[in-house]
Amino acid sequence: MRGIVFENKKSIGINKLFWLLVPIFCILLVIFTINYNTINCVVPRECLIDNIISCTSNSCDVISSFTTDYSHSTPDRKHNIRLALKSLNGVVVKSGEEFSFNKVVGKRTEERGYKKALVIFKGSYVEGVGGGVCQVSSTLYNAWLLAGLDTVSVKAHTLPSSYVDLSRDATVSEYIDMVLFNPLESDVKIQTIYDENNITINVLGQRRECEYSLKSETIEVLPFNEDIIELDEVGEDEYFIGKVGYKSRLIITITKGGRVVAKRVLRNDYYIPQNSVKILRKSAVN
Repeated sequence: MRGIVFENKKSIGINKLFWLLVPIFCILLVIFTINYNTINCVVPRECLIDNIISCTSNSCDVISSFTTDYSHSTPDRKHNIRLALKSLNGVVVKSGEEFSFNKVVGKRTEERGYKKALVIFKGSYVEGVGGGVCQVSSTLYNAWLLAGLDTVSVKAHTLPSSYVDLSRDATVSEYIDMVLFNPLESDVKIQTIYDENNITINVLGQRRECEYSLKSETIEVLPFNEDIIELDEVGEDEYFIGKVGYKSRLIITITKGGRVVAKRVLRNDYYIPQNSVKILRKSAVN
């Protein structure tokens, strides 16, 4: 078989030429794969502009923001919310580090200034110290996701929350924590703002090449039942209206240059229905 002649007049056989081209082919394949993944932005990390900065300065951009309404809250609930917001304001989460809500905000106790307000506990509204703090964790959770950052641990309430859509809440308690993660090669900083009607949490950091949006989807509406309680006492009957439950999910969509490059389900949740209650008492006539 005739070889290929180069300028130095040396002949190399086809087999030798093949093995010379293999490494070059592999290098080109790696380069193409890296460029392809970057263009398609298949994971949030690849939407990052290659420039590492520190968010300890005032030069950081607002890369995401989320606001919730607490205008109808009691004064004590507002007090608790503002106390938690003050604990979060200015906190820096470094590259590759986790953020624990409970560690940063601390225990919600009367000794630390927290007051009693309504909380969701085992499918019911009860009064507890620190009521309202879950609105802060939920607001931060949404701002965090809109910044393209990751979560380690988040849990929904047993009942829907009035201040966020289904599957966009994040409950916290003495035994339940919300843990977030910064996967970027740069730090991010938490900024909190509030007035009489709204609370806002901004995430400051390095501006991303991609944009992130969240959508709550209701998968199923769960009907409630009726509980009847008969009391051996004289009085008027009472009736408490039930509420339906839900199965829902949260979807994140990532766009780059106006084009959708990724879409995935972040979580699936179940909110229990609340049964209606009919209390029957004896009539005074009988």
